[in-house]
Amino acid sequence: MKPARRVVGKPEPLYFNKIHGKRIILSDNNKKATRLDGFADSIVFSSRTIRTYERVYIRHHFKQVDWIGSLRIGFTEHNPETSFTLENLPNLAFKNLTEQTGYWLRAVSEDLLKTNQILYFYYSFDGSVNVGIYGQEAQSLLTMNDSQGPYFFMMEVYGKTDIVEIVDDVGGGGDASSIYRSTVELINSKINDRELWDLQYFSYLFTTNSPQSNLTFFPNIPNIILTNSNKTVCVNNLKKTSAYAFIQTQMKIGDVLICKIMDCDSNISATLLFGLTTCNPTLLQNKQLPDETPSLINQYSSYKWCIEFDLDTTINMYDELAFYYDQNGCTYLSKNNQQPIRLSLKLDNKTLNSDIYYPFFDLYGQVTAICLYSISNVNNLKLTSSLILSPTIKLLCSICYERLANAVLIPCGCRLCYTCGMMVKKPTLISDCPFDRKSISDVRKI
Repeated sequence: MKPARRVVGKPEPLYFNKIHGKRIILSDNNKKATRLDGFADSIVFSSRTIRTYERVYIRHHFKQVDWIGSLRIGFTEHNPETSFTLENLPNLAFKNLTEQTGYWLRAVSEDLLKTNQILYFYYSFDGSVNVGIYGQEAQSLLTMNDSQGPYFFMMEVYGKTDIVEIVDDVGGGGDASSIYRSTVELINSKINDRELWDLQYFSYLFTTNSPQSNLTFFPNIPNIILTNSNKTVCVNNLKKTSAYAFIQTQMKIGDVLICKIMDCDSNISATLLFGLTTCNPTLLQNKQLPDETPSLINQYSSYKWCIEFDLDTTINMYDELAFYYDQNGCTYLSKNNQQPIRLSLKLDNKTLNSDIYYPFFDLYGQVTAICLYSISNVNNLKLTSSLILSPTIKLLCSICYERLANAVLIPCGCRLCYTCGMMVKKPTLISDCPFDRKSISDVRKI
């Protein structure tokens, strides 16, 4: 069975819940929670459930007192509005709530808590909760066991912490916005950005750095949307667990299919299905196809289906993939011009020269959009095993993981995307480099 995606659509705005501790005052349209005095009766919840990998950003404020303890962060699978009233909410989360099933809470390290500091936290598909300072890598806080969610966030404005404020706009710093809005909307917004569309690793194969005009996906296949003259496929409905994308051009021995990942959904553990079939995809157009691939194979069993159900490699946004097979029927994948990995799918080498194979994908995993680029010849490949990249190669920004690292911080030279660079340069957020802590004087595009 394919794993189901756990996020669909753009989330509603986030506020503090109307159920909160007696010493909490909400203000700024329920975005700000202030503890008046004392140290108890300061539990707050989110107004809605938080989705997997959805980052919650908060601005934290320390009260200058000699108390011990500070902000506590966690999640609950219980709806606070049906579980409590303002009168019967326990005065402390520890013991009163955390010893009950479905409540998880832990104190945040005071090393992360500074006046006016912006923090973010999220949970992953395995239940681990992570917290970090904006612009820096998150660290593990706790693990929620034996539960599938969804979860409301839960905080205790405790000890030295007297104010927490939900921050909506931090410049796109890693909120994985592509997960929470229409994939095709996101892809169309990228079409005119040559920096995102141009090949970096396989550009040497082609005289012009532009997609091959006759390499397209078949239209009228369920649960996909085609854009960019049918060269780019996007998942239409994330509620469904399959999105088959068949390519109109056939592959033969020596052909190398070059494509580029344009969007990823990190809420699912699987990556991408790749296959080759002798079934002409025109037979599948305008038909309801089964979600499970074995059922599809059984339904069209008179044709050959050679399938790699999940690529055994990490796939990131803007990775470039090269697929090909040899005279023995063995198939290979090179990612970003690196040495290839051999896939488990194998073609029938007895009829390899006479069979006509159509390549296809199933975008049921992390990959939610792919752009077809071109078909080249395997003899033209100049794969490298070196981990040393050309200075012209732009990696994914290690802060937001949404854009390419197209800027450097001055004077330290650390790379990140220009949007995040301008954000971390703001003195109200971070006054120094998030990687080496050196002072920032400028952000320069490269």
